[in-house]
This record gives sequence, structure tokens and C-alpha cells, in this order.
Amino acid sequence: MEKQMSLGKKLAVTLEAARVAKVRAEDLADAKRREEIERVRVGRAVVIENIRETVTGKIEAGLVPTMRIKDYDKQRWLRECQAGKAGDIDLFEGLQAWAASNDIGLVFAEDHDGVGMESWITVKVVPVEPDSAPSPM
Repeated sequence: MEKQMSLGKKLAVTLEAARVAKVRAEDLADAKRREEIERVRVGRAVVIENIRETVTGKIEAGLVPTMRIKDYDKQRWLRECQAGKAGDIDLFEGLQAWAASNDIGLVFAEDHDGVGMESWITVKVVPVEPDSAPSPM
């Protein structure tokens, strides 16, 4: 028979989720607020997965990947991630770790149409040169 997680451990998991999402623990006392926090996290995870899939697919097809993030909320979250102040930053850090493990760098550049009507973040991909330092003998 499988042992169930204690209430204390379940609460600890909930509090850790609040810390990662950068929300107050009190906000998780309300079921609707909790659902909203989870919905936002899932949406952010989709952004990260879309970036990962686009980059992988284009590189595998012999193309140079770039993509535009036009949704304002997604742009704001990516800016906050780059500043190290975002909720759910673990998702962004996971993307960066994935990129590093694949010897690529992701560059998030502010872009616009030139006339002030539209702006977006362009995600560019660059190869990362392996460490060129001489190996110790």
C-alpha cells in the first residue's frame, strides 16, 4: 500500500509553488486565485515550450531560428525574467539551461515597426563556442 503525502508535506509543496511563482502564500488561500496562478504558469510554460520547439525544429531543418513574441503579457514576463525579477522564473532558467546544454545562446531583443505602432521581442539564436581555453596538462 502506497503511503500518502502528509498534510504538512502537501502544504510545504503549496508554499514552495507560491515562492517560485512569486505570490504571497495568502493568495493561495482562495481557490479561484490559486486556479489563476496555475493558469498563468501553464501559459508561461507554453511560451517556453514554443520557443524550444521552434528553435529545435528550425535548426534541425537547416534554418536560422528567430521568432517574435508579440503578446504584451508574454513580453513583460520575458523582460522580468531577464531582470531576474519574474514569477515562474524557473521556467525561463530551464530554457536557458536547455540552450546552454545544446551549445546555443538565446538573445531576447526589443524590436518595433519603426513608426511606434507595434513592438515585439525577437528571440534570436546564436551558437556558443566551446571553451577555447587550453586544456590543463
